[in-house]
Amino acid sequence: MFGFILDYLVNVIVLCVVIPVTEKIFDCRIRGFDSLLSYLHLPISPGMELMMTAAVIVAAAVLVMFLCLYFVPGFDRSLCYSYGGRRPNSMESAYIEDILRDIEAAARNFPELEVPALHVYISGQMQLNAFSIGRRSIVIMRPLLQVLDRDEVRGVLAHEIGHLVHRDTIWGLLRFAAASVGQTAIQFLSFLASAFAFLSLIPLFGFLFLWMSFLINGILAALQFILRIPASLLALCGSRQSEYEADAFAVKLGFGPGLYRALLVLSQGGADHMTLAQRLQSTHPVTQDRLKRIVEIMNGEQDR
Repeated sequence: MFGFILDYLVNVIVLCVVIPVTEKIFDCRIRGFDSLLSYLHLPISPGMELMMTAAVIVAAAVLVMFLCLYFVPGFDRSLCYSYGGRRPNSMESAYIEDILRDIEAAARNFPELEVPALHVYISGQMQLNAFSIGRRSIVIMRPLLQVLDRDEVRGVLAHEIGHLVHRDTIWGLLRFAAASVGQTAIQFLSFLASAFAFLSLIPLFGFLFLWMSFLINGILAALQFILRIPASLLALCGSRQSEYEADAFAVKLGFGPGLYRALLVLSQGGADHMTLAQRLQSTHPVTQDRLKRIVEIMNGEQDR
C-alpha cells in the first residue's frame, strides 16, 4: 500500500506541473473545482484548485482500474491474454490441477488463509518464469513446466498464490493505473516538444518555437527524475518485501524445499549478475537473499 500511495502522490505532482503548462500553451482552463471548494468552505486558490484537479484525475484512473478488477467479467482473462497466455491443454491442465490441489490442501491447515479459486494460463514465451496477475490468475511460461520438477513447480505456484492472497497484484495494478496518468502526461509534453522543434524550422519566428522546445524538454527531464528516482528507490522496496512475504507463504505451506531448488534453477538465468543500477530498478531481491531467508524460515519452523 505504501508503494501505491507514493505512486499516487508522485503522479499528482507530475500533473500539477503538466496542467499549468498545457493551460499556458493552449490558453485554456483545465481546472474547475472552485465551486466545490467554496461549498466545502475551503480556501480558493490556484494552487489548491490545481492540486484537487490533479488528484481527481489520478483517482479517476485508479477507480476505473478498481471497477474493472471487481466488476468487469473476464478482465483477468484479458490481462492474461495480453501477455500471450492461453488455456492449458488437457495434459497441462491435469498436471497443474493436481499441483493446485496439493497447495489448496496445505492451505486448509491454516484457516486464516483464503486461497481464491484460481485460473491458470500458459504462455509460450521462452522464459523460466511465472507470475500472478489480477485477483486470481497465474500465467506460467511453458519452459517452467519442462525444466522444473513437480516439487519445484509446486513451490513456484505457492509463491505466486502468496501474491494473490496478500493482494500484491491488486495493489500493483492500481499503481499501474496511477502511473499511467503521469506517463501519458509526459508523452503529451514530449509530443509538444517535438512539435515545437519542428516549428522552429520556420524562418524568422523559429527561434521562439525552439525556445519553447528547450523549455518543455527541461520540464520533461525534471518530471522523469521525479517519476524514476523516488518510485524506483522507495516504492520498489515494498515490491521486494512482497517477494519475501510470498516466499514465506510458500514455506508456511510446506513447499520451501521445492521453492528453494526452483530459485536455484531460475538464478542460472543471470539475475544475480546485475549491475548496481539494475538492482536498484529491479522489483525482485537478489536470489541469494531470498534463499537465505527461506532457509531461516524453514529452520525457525523446525526449531518450533
